[in-house]
Amino acid sequence: MCSRMRLLTNYVRAQQLLDVTNYIDYMMLNFYGANQDWGIDGNWNAIHRRAPGELFKYVAWDGEQLIVGVGDNRVSNTDVPSGLHVNLINSPEYRLTFADRVQKHLFNNGALATNVVSARWQRRASEVDLAIITESARWGDYRRDVHQYQNPPYPLFTRNDYWLPEVNRLVTSYFPQRQDVFLQQLRVARLHGRRRRELAARIFRRVHTLKGSAGTLGTLQLTPVSGPWFFNVDMSLIKRTRIKENFNVEFRADAFNIFNRTNFNVGQVQNINSPTFGQITSAFDPRILQFAVKLNF
Repeated sequence: MCSRMRLLTNYVRAQQLLDVTNYIDYMMLNFYGANQDWGIDGNWNAIHRRAPGELFKYVAWDGEQLIVGVGDNRVSNTDVPSGLHVNLINSPEYRLTFADRVQKHLFNNGALATNVVSARWQRRASEVDLAIITESARWGDYRRDVHQYQNPPYPLFTRNDYWLPEVNRLVTSYFPQRQDVFLQQLRVARLHGRRRRELAARIFRRVHTLKGSAGTLGTLQLTPVSGPWFFNVDMSLIKRTRIKENFNVEFRADAFNIFNRTNFNVGQVQNINSPTFGQITSAFDPRILQFAVKLNF
């Protein structure tokens, strides 16, 4: 099943059921925090409206084992909700979209950039600063006095001894290091890095600024935007067998895109106002084999 997602038609079918952008953001959030209490059959929810055309969306839920160890890695783990990501990463289109979302969220003050995450954490921590005292009074002694499970010791969880040091650890140690560690994990998994940058550079090789009012001629050259590099090799083999002087049989085998390379197609590069301008909307055909027999007389 995994290999079938390499076909564009199968990925398009998945997009008809799944909000891919939402799903990637959901996976990235759990990968960033290295969720340890999350897997193929536990602690995940997906919902959709009961109406035609509505897509499934995944929602964060029960994430209590996140942001623990700076080097924790869930990106390479195949035990993920519904096993969907493990299949989708076989699609070049999905990988490119994933890399684009990484670029959006981890750079240029994105949602998972170090300064943004740290500020958000401190803001939320300040909102519950006093409430943590009552929360500690309610649950802080639960493991020690009520439910002694796993192995001792069973500490008394207090605001000053446990909560405040943890808030400080995340701000001073975890968040400052996590972004670089996480990006390296994504690069190893081929979900970000050099290939994404190369592809983006090929699509947008030059950036021009149009100055002046409407109707004024600008400096943008004709067809300045080009699509990704196109590489294709076709091959034909012909065998002709003579039966009689004026009669022979010809066998022919043709292979189109023999190396089965994925060649992306940019939907619109001429009209900057088009909603698909500069976007990869499809791919050219995968490998096609064709056989024929011909009688010549």
